[in-house]
Amino acid sequence: MIQLVGYHFHNEGNRNTGPDFVRNEFVEKLRTGSVMLPTGPGGQEQEVTLAELGISHPIVVEFTTPTAITLGGEAAAAQGRPPAGQATAEPDAAGGPIEVRICKFLVQFCWKPTPPSQRAVNRQQAAALQTASN
Repeated sequence: MIQLVGYHFHNEGNRNTGPDFVRNEFVEKLRTGSVMLPTGPGGQEQEVTLAELGISHPIVVEFTTPTAITLGGEAAAAQGRPPAGQATAEPDAAGGPIEVRICKFLVQFCWKPTPPSQRAVNRQQAAALQTASN
């Protein structure tokens, strides 16, 4: 079981915000995403789904209510926050502090590592089943 704790700053507008954003943009990528991995010497790469790597059952376990904080300037220092430039939001054009809405989230998923040799066997078995069903 893998557990990730993160902070979310994307809360503008009325669509795809808060926990919906984390589910739609992060959890969905864990469920359906893929990565390019080297196949060995020579620089060749192969697309491998995260499911093939053994990642499954991603869920949002916790999501806090958005809270306004200030990034940058003395107000941020008083809140114990990093100065602007060390966080994910940038200061305004004048370089002053900005207010953002932040949410903390907790995502969990299962990971059963699947080595390349087992992934190759799994792909061969899936192809054989596909051929047999046609």
